[in-house]
Amino acid sequence: IMPRTGIWEAWLGGPPDDISVIQQRVAVMSGSPILEFYQWATSAETSCTNDRAFVAVNGLDLYVRGICVTTDGHWIYTSLDLSDYIDTTITLEFRLETNSTLSTEWFIDDLKFFVSGVGP
Repeated sequence: IMPRTGIWEAWLGGPPDDISVIQQRVAVMSGSPILEFYQWATSAETSCTNDRAFVAVNGLDLYVRGICVTTDGHWIYTSLDLSDYIDTTITLEFRLETNSTLSTEWFIDDLKFFVSGVGP
């Protein structure tokens, strides 16, 4: 998968029976902070409950996506409202968990924060 923009994207997963994680501490600024990112998933799984993608804040899963036998075919815009965390520093985590049968990959690109009403 080519990056949506630039020359790099985050790539999680690949082999079966894998847990891939990227995380970073970030400050959530005042206003109504919205986290936006683009994602693209590919999988050989036939069940959408075997492999799952997560976005977590301080260990709490805020977004969960079951990934199954499909290729998105394009970058999908996703946004999460993090206004509950205004003026705090959080641990932001992207995680893909795969079972032991077939491969799944999850790509993340163009991650950023914006104030509600100012984004795309």
